[in-house]
Amino acid sequence: MNCTFSLSLFLTFYLIASNIAGRTTKTVTTSLVFIAYCAGNMAGAQVFEEKDAPHYTPATLGCCICFRAECILILVWRYSYIFQTHVILGQQDIADTQNPHFMYSY
Repeated sequence: MNCTFSLSLFLTFYLIASNIAGRTTKTVTTSLVFIAYCAGNMAGAQVFEEKDAPHYTPATLGCCICFRAECILILVWRYSYIFQTHVILGQQDIADTQNPHFMYSY
């Protein structure tokens, strides 16, 4: 599970870096994702309770559900970029807010 978690975090940072135009917007977005990452780590530690030892079944189930939701959100994110790229190719006057030469990377 650790490997999956680490890879998805790096994938998220890659998608932000390659699909957001503007240094300030990119920095703010990356900062917000990092803050959410930290908040999730703090909240996740509260799920593991001593009464559930040694298997921690509720916590493991909660982690699996969160990983599944994360994978689904990343796929939705990817397909929204594919859709937006097709729209951009069809209409050259729209893109990442108005730049016709900005193409999403997926």
